[in-house]
Amino acid sequence: MLHAGEWQGPQRLPGRRVLIVGGATSAIEIAQECAHAGLHPVLSVRGRLKVAPQRVLGRDLHDYIVVLLNSLPRALARAYCEGRQSLPGTDLGFRELRRRGVIELRGAV
Repeated sequence: MLHAGEWQGPQRLPGRRVLIVGGATSAIEIAQECAHAGLHPVLSVRGRLKVAPQRVLGRDLHDYIVVLLNSLPRALARAYCEGRQSLPGTDLGFRELRRRGVIELRGAV
């Protein structure tokens, strides 16, 4: 069992299924990384899965989010500023991997 902050890549888990608990940035990125390494990631998500396209109108999605958060008064963006919310994971093939059954989605653990 690891926290996303301890994640060093899928090379430590060859030939295994991986249960990833969460549905935001780190979970999406770890699932994609595992899938590309030939592992079978299973995502356990409570609530809504947060996946967004990598690029919107030719720019990285996070560029828009940073500009938005920097332009809002702190009181309006408090949850993000205090670290209680996470940004959506960017789709680097996640939806296609799910469609093909490489990444499996399950309900909350």
